[in-house]
Amino acid sequence: MDRQDFDRKQEDRQVSMRTIYSYAMGVLWLGLGIFFINHDRFGMAGAFDPKLAVFFGVVCIFYGLFRFWRGYKGHSKN
Repeated sequence: MDRQDFDRKQEDRQVSMRTIYSYAMGVLWLGLGIFFINHDRFGMAGAFDPKLAVFFGVVCIFYGLFRFWRGYKGHSKN
């Protein structure tokens, strides 16, 4: 194995890890957004301002979708 093969394999591993990280963060942000939109169903009806919670939930969902897209685009380059 020469140096170029080693560097290429290492770069492929890093791309794979970044992709997995982006997908995992996408799931986390989507879950957080769903939680904030439905916080009253989880027994936290008075904990947050309803309009602010829904707004933050929607922002979290969009950011989660962005993380999924970024993971997909980062993986599809190679």
